[in-house]
Amino acid sequence: MRRTVLVAVACAFAVGVLGCNRVSGDKYADKIHEKMMARIKSGKIKNYADIDTQKEEVVREALKDMGFNPDSAKITQSEQKKLEEKLKKYADEWRKAIDEQSRKG
Repeated sequence: MRRTVLVAVACAFAVGVLGCNRVSGDKYADKIHEKMMARIKSGKIKNYADIDTQKEEVVREALKDMGFNPDSAKITQSEQKKLEEKLKKYADEWRKAIDEQSRKG
């Protein structure tokens, strides 16, 4: 009985620790999008090239905001695929927002 309880506790601990360090692709993409749009609206990102130069910083900030360590967070292949698909859609929105900001002057 004691061994069963110890195994159950060990499994719960492993699921808690390992599961908590996994990133959801959808939520991650949404957070990146939120941060990119804020930078576009604030004028930190003014053109398409700025997206590329600031992308790494935004990605790391998004992970931190979600409570993950950017150096050790893990994402599964399926979640990575979700992330990439969603970011492709968001990239069009970023370009449109940049175009709108540049028209406003």
